[in-house]
This record gives sequence, C-alpha cells and structure tokens, in this order.
Amino acid sequence: MRTRVGLFVICGAMLALCGCAGNSVIAHKTTRSARWYGDVGVTGHQNVLTIEKNSLVFELSIMGDNNEVIVEDGASLAKIEIWGSNNTVTLPDGMHPKYRNVGDNNKVVNRIAPWRTGADTDPTYVPPDAANTAAPPPTNPPPANEKPANPPPADDSRSVYP
Repeated sequence: MRTRVGLFVICGAMLALCGCAGNSVIAHKTTRSARWYGDVGVTGHQNVLTIEKNSLVFELSIMGDNNEVIVEDGASLAKIEIWGSNNTVTLPDGMHPKYRNVGDNNKVVNRIAPWRTGADTDPTYVPPDAANTAAPPPTNPPPANEKPANPPPADDSRSVYP
C-alpha cells in the first residue's frame, strides 16, 4: 500500500513539474482559433493556431515543423519558445515577448499597424473634395488705432517678488 501511495505522489509531482503547456494542441494539419489563458502548446506539423483578442498567454511553446501562430490585436503574450523549423509567429505591432529558438528558419514577425503604413482602415472612405469644401468665415482684426480696454499699469507695485 505504501508503495502505491508513494508511486502516485511521485507521478503527480513529475506531472506538475514537467512544464507541459496547460492548453495543448497536439495534431497535424489542423486549424484552431480560440481565446486562451495560461500556457499554450502546439505539437505537430503544419498547424495554424489563432490566439484571439482578450487572451492572456504566459508562454507559447511550439514543437514541430511548418506551424503558423497568429496573435490577434488585444491579446497578451509574454514568452515564445520554438523547437523545430520553418515555424512562423505573427504578432501585433509593438508586442515584443521573450523569445527562445531551437531550430532553423523560424520567424517571429510583427504586423505593421495600419496607421503606420498610411493605409486607410476603411476602404470605402473618400476624402472630401477640396474645391467643394467651404472656407471658414474670415475674422475681422481690430483697427490699428484702437487701444486695449484695460491697459496694464505702468508701475507694477503689486509684485510678489522683492
């Protein structure tokens, strides 16, 4: 009996300490999109994984070849670990998580935000025509011979500085 209890305790400790991702995708040639919390792991080849907006991912682990992970705007990602080759992780503009790479031709790419490229986010937007836009009404400057209503005193005896 003691042997079985000890064996279960040791197995439980090994599982807790092994560092496996809490959310795992173990497959080949699959596409998955979800909101994630915690650690995310992708094991296999040619998978496409999308980490949706409002996800909070502490560590993304990729083990395999030719996987693609897309992190949407509004998601958080702290660390990326890649074991394999030809994997691509696409991040939003300005996201720079810690990165560890073991393999060849792995890429971590930041998407450029639309406002940085000058591209319009709404393709149906048409700028107003300058010829048809009315100019603002002209302002009338005061005549040059008028004096201000309350001129400042010549001697400023109210100064707080000695």
